[in-house]
Amino acid sequence: MNDRVNSSLPNVMECDSNITLNVSEADDYISTNSYADVDELFITKIFPIILVFGVLNNGIFLFVLYRVHRMQTTLNALLASLAISDILFLILAVGEKTLRFGSSTFANDVFPFSAKSYTILQSFIELTFQASLIAITTVAYERYNVVCHPTLQRESLARKVGLNIQTRCIKQSHLVKLLCFIWGTGLFFSILFLPPNIRYCHICIEWPPAGNYTDYPTTILEQNIKAGFHVYYNISQGIPFIVAFFLNSYFYFKLIRVLKLHTQSVCKEHTDIATKRRQRKQRITHMLLINSAVYFVCLAPYMLTCFLGGIVGMWSSETASKILLENNTIFTNLSRTFLYLNSAVNSLLYTTFSVVYRTAYVEALCFKKAVNHENRISELRSI
Repeated sequence: MNDRVNSSLPNVMECDSNITLNVSEADDYISTNSYADVDELFITKIFPIILVFGVLNNGIFLFVLYRVHRMQTTLNALLASLAISDILFLILAVGEKTLRFGSSTFANDVFPFSAKSYTILQSFIELTFQASLIAITTVAYERYNVVCHPTLQRESLARKVGLNIQTRCIKQSHLVKLLCFIWGTGLFFSILFLPPNIRYCHICIEWPPAGNYTDYPTTILEQNIKAGFHVYYNISQGIPFIVAFFLNSYFYFKLIRVLKLHTQSVCKEHTDIATKRRQRKQRITHMLLINSAVYFVCLAPYMLTCFLGGIVGMWSSETASKILLENNTIFTNLSRTFLYLNSAVNSLLYTTFSVVYRTAYVEALCFKKAVNHENRISELRSI
């Protein structure tokens, strides 16, 4: 530890703060800032398992979309964007925790990262997380438009007059705009969260000559976040989550109502064809609704705690610290577990609650031939 720190900070002048500790102070500092046993359990075992499962699960979903051409729709392109952001988020967030745990004894030390590299890393983590949050909301919005404001008749007319290529170009242009909105807004939020992540402090520690302190670093690099930036960051984290939650709730409430009305209005003479199509649409919508519900339930412990802590922190930092449960390592790690688990299970929910996706998985993973043309068209219309 000492070798790596001394080589990076060769003289004391580079330190922003110098601490000389006696034996009792050294023991207190170690007990306060070291990783707890529960941290080791989550960082070395649980988080990596979630990382591997999430990367494989989302990766297989992307492979299925690539392999089964009929699944390459606007909806699935948005879900693919969600899967990509989830993969990147898991790799960056879990990787950062694992690297820091393996490189330093202290939880407040950001080594092996420098101030610049850690700021960039945090920006990318925020980008992928916000892109995921916006993608899940965009999926709900797009589904709402397709079901509540259908354009199938206009597209059908365009095909009849020989405008297939034009219609396809319009769809692709619309998809590109949606993807640009998702990642552009995610980038905006990652820049918005920069101020709390750009202040760092090099601390030089002089350990007592007596005692076994040679394994502890003589310098650490920690984030120097002021109280006002803590409030700003926590509130800024919570607002997009709350807005996205209410938007998703509104879209899916409208969707369920419209689908029920559509089902009741199906003409008896078209029961066989129309009802099956409506049922497929309902199943896809219910699958997306369940996926959205699981998404927000998993994020709620972490995001609501941050938001409430930020609000209370405007008046009392001590009370805010209690709300944030900063000293409760079990709650902190559990909330992070749900946060990471949320990014790992999305693709699993698609196959659990949708026959269309299960069929596509079987075809892609077993290298089976696609179903007949009539069923393919019917499934496409339901998606």
